[in-house]
Amino acid sequence: MLNRWIGIALFGLMMAANSGLFMRDILPAWTAGDPPQAKVVRISPGEEHWSQTTIENQDRRIIGRSWSRLHRTSGNVATQRVETFINSFRLPNGVFLPPFHVQFQLIYHGSPEQLEEIEMFVEGLPMPLRLEGRLVSDQFACMWRIGPQNGRFILDAAATRTFGDALRPFDQLPNLVVGQSWRVRLLNPLAELLPGFQAGQMESESMLVRVVDTETVTHRGASIEAFRVEAPRVRAWVAPDGTVLRQEVDLPLLGMLRIMDEPHSRTLYDSTVEEFRSLIGPIDPEFHIGFQRGGDEGE
Repeated sequence: MLNRWIGIALFGLMMAANSGLFMRDILPAWTAGDPPQAKVVRISPGEEHWSQTTIENQDRRIIGRSWSRLHRTSGNVATQRVETFINSFRLPNGVFLPPFHVQFQLIYHGSPEQLEEIEMFVEGLPMPLRLEGRLVSDQFACMWRIGPQNGRFILDAAATRTFGDALRPFDQLPNLVVGQSWRVRLLNPLAELLPGFQAGQMESESMLVRVVDTETVTHRGASIEAFRVEAPRVRAWVAPDGTVLRQEVDLPLLGMLRIMDEPHSRTLYDSTVEEFRSLIGPIDPEFHIGFQRGGDEGE
């Protein structure tokens, strides 16, 4: 009799453990909902918004910065432009990475809810890279060029409702609730440009994102009750207003990067652009996206 009850108890524990794993790892993927509405589609015509982050390597050394500019024209075109500047630093494998510059752009036409164009440009690494994507019917047609090579791939438009750059996966995540989940597609511009990455085509990865809990974090000297957001190799802490306070992303070769929100400085942005122009040189017009320099939100 005792052995029978032990067997029943062990079976119950096993079922409970499997149910927990199902609820944690499988059910969110089946029930992934809509992504948080992008802030760029919620701003008024003519309005713009800047945000700025520092980027630290696994040794907690600042290796670069990233700026995001959200703008909406009077013609109902909303644009999110992200520029990331990475200084030269030593990779975990001991190799020095040269300074490089990433420009990433998302464009919403007509209905502000619909992403219709993406563009990415990388300069400073051994070969420049340019990626373009356009919404065509129910598919997203993407073309890439790396030095003299080029290629294309097709994505399901339903799977491209939200895009991110692997060097800054999240920009704004408003109206989060614990238990929420959605999918994001990350573009990794380094996958083809650094030795050691697997060659083949421009890397694009769809990841399940989950809001797993809330916890108190310290940001700029203040305690904030933040949402903890997790995805494969990515963690983020998000303030109630949607500001992404801190992100951690684990990238092959680069190791763990920490992306920290900080106050926007147009002066620092302009000086960084000038510094990188002197380091990298003039932009190849065949690759350049042609970002416009927007107005200032203040120091």
